[in-house]
Amino acid sequence: MKNINIIMALSATLYLAGCAGPEIRLAKVSEEVSAAGRKHDMDAINNLSSSITAEDLSPTRMKKYSDKAVDSMFRALMKISLYLPDEENYTLRMERAFKEKGRRGNNMGDDTERMYNAFIMSGLFSKAVALRREFPDKSLPEVPEIVPVDTVKSEGWWVYKVSEQGKKVNLQLLPKSGQAIAMVIRPGCEFAEMAADGIFADSELGPVFRAKGFMLTRAFDPAGVETVKKHSNFDAVYIARKSSDFPGFSLLRISPTFYFIKDGKILDEFSGWDNDGGGKYAKNKIRNGLAAIGIKTKTE
Repeated sequence: MKNINIIMALSATLYLAGCAGPEIRLAKVSEEVSAAGRKHDMDAINNLSSSITAEDLSPTRMKKYSDKAVDSMFRALMKISLYLPDEENYTLRMERAFKEKGRRGNNMGDDTERMYNAFIMSGLFSKAVALRREFPDKSLPEVPEIVPVDTVKSEGWWVYKVSEQGKKVNLQLLPKSGQAIAMVIRPGCEFAEMAADGIFADSELGPVFRAKGFMLTRAFDPAGVETVKKHSNFDAVYIARKSSDFPGFSLLRISPTFYFIKDGKILDEFSGWDNDGGGKYAKNKIRNGLAAIGIKTKTE
């Protein structure tokens, strides 16, 4: 009897360890992705993403997971998809975890919104439309009409141009030739708004930026882009199709970040904005960047 009790106790321990295993592992992956994201360590996030395998996501395997393990998997893949939106495969894996949570009746309201946002950021617009139809009570934003082009496979600066109050976006290719100033922003960022106000109010820098500059965001936020355009009375505000279309740019980091470009090559850059002294320091950084691409300005 004593031996039987020992065997039963050992079996129970192994069973609990087996259940706790994925909970602990997946929760740790989620935490480590957050930590790597705060450091903008994309290599670490890529490595962490490979720790969630296709086998982990198989229907047979997921059915054996606890609710907590499935939720940890969903959150880990959500964060990976957030930091690596170009890799739609991670969003599709996130969708598997989302569906498993739904099968169990464990999807919270925010989970549906997070899944929708992941589809949008990854360019999986048809899936976003389908999700919106599946959950009409969640008040998810309407997906704008996407106007494609035939040469979408060509390399270059592919962007979405927003029109019709955010209800329509046209995919187009920005030219790389000549001099350009790219201002990477997040719509709604107060520092980006301060920077735009300071630049456009400057009698020297304003006309140069209007002639040579454009604003760019990786966030697929047509309504936010329309607000930026209206606030600054500036039409050259675009959504990047993919981060990989803009090599050398960091589209998910500090807003604003400025890139000074000549014939497609980044020759200078800086991030942030400080309004102290009327933004004198930042404006001097802009003048240095302009000089790097061959645009002369007066010095202060």
